[in-house]
Amino acid sequence: MGRGNVHPDGPYEGVFYIDNDYRHVYYKNDSCNGEHETRLQSFVTCDDIRLARLVFDEIGSSEEEADVLECFCDEMMRLCPSFHKVRDDFWISQKRRMILENSLFYICVEDNDWSLAVELIQHDDDHGRIAGLQKRHYAHYLECMKKALLSRLTKIGIYTGPWTSGTITREEAGLC
Repeated sequence: MGRGNVHPDGPYEGVFYIDNDYRHVYYKNDSCNGEHETRLQSFVTCDDIRLARLVFDEIGSSEEEADVLECFCDEMMRLCPSFHKVRDDFWISQKRRMILENSLFYICVEDNDWSLAVELIQHDDDHGRIAGLQKRHYAHYLECMKKALLSRLTKIGIYTGPWTSGTITREEAGLC
């Protein structure tokens, strides 16, 4: 869970990870039946894949990820009304896509191979005008991001250091 190499560098930034177990979907490889039983990766065994009983569903995975992010955005905007959605195709870099923004921060997603990183990134502050506000608000925004993610997911990854991470569950966060 959350073995992340993606992490923000700014002093008032943070990241959580959505493990692929909660966004990758597989379907039953039984074309004769006509029905498509699907499962999240967390419910797929190695034998299911090795014996080709289940096959990766690219469209289903894309839809699941979109649903997870939609739920996150809606909850985050409810908890922090200053945030608003941005266009789906607004890319900050080749890998980092912005999904929410306010006057101080961006919230971005970035594929991390094992997970999807959800990052709180500071707006640039060339003249030092908003650094104090960023310092004052970032811990609250990170707590709201954690709550918003755990409102849809049972477990998320957290950054603990270079090439290391941990996990936090709803129960550990006191959100049951």
